[in-house]
Amino acid sequence: MKDWGDSIHPDVSACQSISGITDKEVIHNMLDLHLPCSFAIHGKFWMQSPYYSADDDHYYIIDNPVLKEKVFKIPMMRGSSWKGVLASAIRRIMQKNKKDLFDNYLSFVRLFGAGSEEFRKLIDLVSEKEIKNNDFQKKLRWYALTKLGKTINLTDNNLDKKIWDGIKQKSLQVQRGRLIFYPTYFDKLGLEMINPHKRRTKAGTKPVYYEVAPKDAQGVFQLLYIPADGITKSNGNLQKEVQKDLDLLTAGLQRIFQENGNNAQVKIGAKTKLGWGRVRADHLDFITRKGDSLNSPDSSFLKLYTGGAK
Repeated sequence: MKDWGDSIHPDVSACQSISGITDKEVIHNMLDLHLPCSFAIHGKFWMQSPYYSADDDHYYIIDNPVLKEKVFKIPMMRGSSWKGVLASAIRRIMQKNKKDLFDNYLSFVRLFGAGSEEFRKLIDLVSEKEIKNNDFQKKLRWYALTKLGKTINLTDNNLDKKIWDGIKQKSLQVQRGRLIFYPTYFDKLGLEMINPHKRRTKAGTKPVYYEVAPKDAQGVFQLLYIPADGITKSNGNLQKEVQKDLDLLTAGLQRIFQENGNNAQVKIGAKTKLGWGRVRADHLDFITRKGDSLNSPDSSFLKLYTGGAK
């Protein structure tokens, strides 16, 4: 189906304009209107394997159309889907790095908010064993004293569990995160076929067709980070928080956009067990407000954009 797929190149510019997806210079100037330590991450990427996410259009030429924008019928990935993929990538990082689990937990809440499905999955990561870890206990008690203003009884055998349960109860209340995700529109439309085989005869049965954004289709990734909940904090404390959030965010984005032999790449969309949904970006642009002094954790992947070019 290669020739058919390569012949269809949707014009994504109208959808991008309506959705607020723009160029780096516009974002750079726009950030000056936002709160201190706000930043954006923006960049082009391409598919290394087909992307598929089911559409809800039941009247279509094939049974499995790809998700498309309602009016212009451009293949797309929703901003909420990017949120889910990135949250999944960061949870994997947290599972491997138990030493910084509590600090990363606080960053996760700031980034994605609380009360969502992504947050509830994060809560499940923290087992009874993790709560009894010395590093986790120290940070938990320090947080209870300095941030929550709680009086703690060190002779209480269930102290740490009580503190953690209190934090969970508070966190499960709906709280908006600092990240704003934008949809992605793909510039190609293609067709893939899956041919299930019978176990006994090893012969194909009935081909199943999927409309996809094919390999080499390009899209734009864009997100904003706005620390609206940090408006009452001092600039020094806010900048420390934001830098920690940026470190964790960058590690999660690398899990999605770059292959690493030691860590499995997080894929987007459906049918990922077939190898679909692999994406690649050489780098993403890190766009900050003028005067803010945030540092990219990996300047080769997250390149600081200082303005002056598109």
